[in-house]
Amino acid sequence: MPATPRPTLLPTLLPTLLLVRPQAQAAQQAQRLAAAGIAALPFCIEDTVADDAALSALPQQAEAADWLVFVSPSCIDLAWPQLAGLPLAARLACVGRASADKLAALSGRAVLHPPQGNDSDALLALPPLQQLAGQTVLIVRGDGGRPQLGETLARRGARVHYAEVYRRVPVATDWALFDRLAADRRRRC
Repeated sequence: MPATPRPTLLPTLLPTLLLVRPQAQAAQQAQRLAAAGIAALPFCIEDTVADDAALSALPQQAEAADWLVFVSPSCIDLAWPQLAGLPLAARLACVGRASADKLAALSGRAVLHPPQGNDSDALLALPPLQQLAGQTVLIVRGDGGRPQLGETLARRGARVHYAEVYRRVPVATDWALFDRLAADRRRRC
């Protein structure tokens, strides 16, 4: 029996998980959730746009670093293709386990990450990042990322630099769809 095509809108009888991640990540996550039987809909309110100048400068910055710290999957998606194949001596670190797993798979290298938690505080608690006197840390992030990670590493003696490889931009959002989903949810409750 041929498979029935999936409707473009999710059935209103199912609770729908709205994914507000960047578009590429939301689409991948929606597919994984659908395979698990969870109704999900990419609903991005902002997306990431690569900063070509920052990406062009990244290999030279990375070659001078002792540590490369990636703060998000978007950073890895955009930055690692610029670094793949380079003989980098820098150690790799990520804020969360999922990002670390992704970077390890792409790089074939060990990636420092917190075993518990997925934020700057958890990463900063790890022993290898306590004493960084004289070491150069390149934080790969989006434009205007949180300052805590860099400030703390600098207090620990690191020379901190940033590669701001993307910026966030608003996305045209279908608020009418959001309103319909919210109204359906109110009717069911």
